[in-house]
Amino acid sequence: MLYIRRDTVWKADGNYTVNYTNEKRILDEAGNTIKITSYARDWEAEGEVYYVYATRVNEFDNENRYAKADLQYFSKTGEVTATNNVVWEYDGKSFTQIQRQKEISTAEWTVMGYKYEVKEGNPEECTDYYKNGENGEWKADYKYYNYYPAGEVTANDAITAEPMLQVMASEGTISITVNGSRAVQVYAISGGLRYSATVNGSATVSNLPAGIYVVRVGKQVTKICVR
Repeated sequence: MLYIRRDTVWKADGNYTVNYTNEKRILDEAGNTIKITSYARDWEAEGEVYYVYATRVNEFDNENRYAKADLQYFSKTGEVTATNNVVWEYDGKSFTQIQRQKEISTAEWTVMGYKYEVKEGNPEECTDYYKNGENGEWKADYKYYNYYPAGEVTANDAITAEPMLQVMASEGTISITVNGSRAVQVYAISGGLRYSATVNGSATVSNLPAGIYVVRVGKQVTKICVR
């Protein structure tokens, strides 16, 4: 399969540049992309030419989830300039992703980690963590909650049911997603009302001081921490 991508970059003076990239993708029988070869366009004396500037080889587990990815980046003359590998580990809905990258000109690897942790229930509590360095400390980035319709549900129903409420927090911001149109209030833990509106789909409450907030949607109430 061949994909053609066009990226336009606008500059402050009103001018712009356009970059063209071709991607050749190889898929397995399950439809997973197991290899991507990316070609960048350049101009030489003989005209337009394309050269390989990156390759990515993916491995998947028996549930068709990412297990490993190996990437290489190349110069116009074909030399490897950087390598990158990513490994995923799963524990139910939770997973950890570790990425290692190294420029060929340096001896040290740069290591970054991302972790998505799910505590099942109703609400279902989901937390994103990140770390820098092989032995870096995991730090919570943001947390959100999935609320499912009340009543008796099987395990399969809980997985496939559409959440009635999602609440996410990042620096100075709370993002709220609801089913349909619902009245939403956001209170500071001290009791002050910071937001009140009828939300149809989603809303973002910005410029919030760090602290604990209470989000109320109908009879559903949750607390969330804003950094």
